[in-house]
Amino acid sequence: MFYSNPQHHDLLSWGISTHSFNLGPTQIVFHLFTRQNPTQSQPLLPSQASLLASGFQYDRPTVLTIHSHGPGVAGNFNAHVVSAYLAVQDINVLAVDWSPGSSTYTTGLASIPQVGRVVAQFVNLLSNDFGYNTANIHIVGVGLGGHAAGIAARMINGNVPRIIATVKMLKLLSFIYVLCLGISSALPTDIILKNQDDGPRYQYADDSNGAIHLVDLWLSLGDILNVARYNPDSSNVYHLFTRANPSVSQPLVNNNAGLLTRSNYNRNRRTIVLIHGWLNSATSDFNTVLVPALLRAEDLNVIVVDWSRGANAIRYREANENTVSSGGAVARFITWLNQQSGSTLAQYHIIGHGLGGHQAGVVGRNLQRQVPYITGLDPALLGWATNFNKFHRTDGQYTEVIHTNYGMYGYIADLGHMDFYPNGGISMPGCDSNACDHARAFFYMAESITSGGFTGRQCLNYYAAVLMMCSGPRTSRMGGLIPKRGSTGVFLLETNANPPFSQG
Repeated sequence: MFYSNPQHHDLLSWGISTHSFNLGPTQIVFHLFTRQNPTQSQPLLPSQASLLASGFQYDRPTVLTIHSHGPGVAGNFNAHVVSAYLAVQDINVLAVDWSPGSSTYTTGLASIPQVGRVVAQFVNLLSNDFGYNTANIHIVGVGLGGHAAGIAARMINGNVPRIIATVKMLKLLSFIYVLCLGISSALPTDIILKNQDDGPRYQYADDSNGAIHLVDLWLSLGDILNVARYNPDSSNVYHLFTRANPSVSQPLVNNNAGLLTRSNYNRNRRTIVLIHGWLNSATSDFNTVLVPALLRAEDLNVIVVDWSRGANAIRYREANENTVSSGGAVARFITWLNQQSGSTLAQYHIIGHGLGGHQAGVVGRNLQRQVPYITGLDPALLGWATNFNKFHRTDGQYTEVIHTNYGMYGYIADLGHMDFYPNGGISMPGCDSNACDHARAFFYMAESITSGGFTGRQCLNYYAAVLMMCSGPRTSRMGGLIPKRGSTGVFLLETNANPPFSQG
């Protein structure tokens, strides 16, 4: 698994010969694994030069694994945990090698403060020098490595959302389930790899059409195999609407310059990208409501992303995984479109609903967070509370979230630069179902685009918003086509039960 030079079979001796180690912090090496190099590591030191020369993926989450005393970095802990993480998700895995100080329990105990400090130094380097979001960091330590993980987290400039300290029994369980991965061709495809949510395994979710589904949130090996069959770069279709073709789309396909040339796409106009949610398609209500509203408001390019081959996975946990891969594909499509047409990211606004809300953030992240305006309409809750890839305020230059069914099918906490909680964010006037509440987000957005209104009152935090106890000095308009750059905060407003929904 770990990089070895034919002349230096011992990992430490190879590191010494390459980096001229002296006893001290530079003896701690970070072995980088990605899906591009899943079995042979790239050894890194906590320095700019080392990171710049590596294959580190700055748009991906990162897991750092810290071994215990004894076997060191090449022991069973990393041998199985690294491959397990890469099987589940395309991420960076950094196996922290502090084996020179881990030969015995006594020396290991003395070394862990230094290990924690160097791990923190590495993470702070990523954050301070490369702009990497520490919210995408996950630290896993076994035995003494668990204590080092805790020390590192306390010294990192930012919040690390998840730290796991395991003991020997958990290490053994990790060995067992990853061993099953290796012989999966002889076993049923229901080996559990990951729990996508902290709540019960089986929960109810509904699609935007109101159909209720009992979903399993435990990701299995079979799910991973199904996810691998979805290739968004080839299966996603992009439907262009303009004022010249407001009701019949012109399909665009990545790398097909002929279709683009024959279309009504105008590089001088702003471009709005719409991303639907679970079990939806290009013809779902989300699009049929927003496309005409957008074209009434302004002469735009409106591109409807049809990722239905990924979104229509009846297994909700597969759709969650497909959300992320589709987001990467949409970003690549936008990059190609700009290169072909001469458009720039400064002309874009991305809007997503439900799973599409999180996907909109993934798109922005993959475009170096340079999209001027990203809107999440009631981003999904199930499977996203602890998900590295959920919507983040830093995904765009200005990000806004509208919450209409929190705690049921929508995310409860604030996620953007500005978060609006109409009617407290859970039960909308005129609705008698969660599906209706969830859909109200795009109806409110459409009305805000065509006629404005929806003035919210500032709240202390999202707890105050859901309790409808907001009396802050500021007000702000929800939605619309103009980003509110420089503005932040949580806002509460009330709506009418029927159109027009805005009370002003």
